[in-house]
Amino acid sequence: MIRRIALIALVLGGCSYDFDSLRPSNGQDASVDGGSSFDPRQTILPGATCNPVSGRGCGASNYCLGRIESSGTFSSLTCHASFGMHTLGEPCSTASDCAPGFVCWTDPDIAVSSTCEQPCFDDSDCSGSLCDTSGRYAIPYGRATLYRCL
Repeated sequence: MIRRIALIALVLGGCSYDFDSLRPSNGQDASVDGGSSFDPRQTILPGATCNPVSGRGCGASNYCLGRIESSGTFSSLTCHASFGMHTLGEPCSTASDCAPGFVCWTDPDIAVSSTCEQPCFDDSDCSGSLCDTSGRYAIPYGRATLYRCL
């Protein structure tokens, strides 16, 4: 048994690992310490095909559309070629009811009411308005939190 451990230690002792290979393909910092180079707009969640704020992941003729349930989870976050015309605060029943840049968000207090909302990570994502960071519409998004514009 001691010989096996010694052999394994000898073999592994000479190994090296390329830690740069752990970086995401988008070139962003993969550390979990909340480093300053982390940008949630460049992040695409596992199971999703795009980012709801930046649209990253969709081609030029597609738009990132999503549906957020009252439980605070995404039921869809995918690229679509077609989209609806509903904008801020207008009712929706599916992700494709909303215009580009909006997601169909189910009210966390009234589970049967869904409206098109503009998602944001901070005020810079809201053209001329504020990002509602009060928590009512807060959704965990990787190392960040996704909110909605007021």
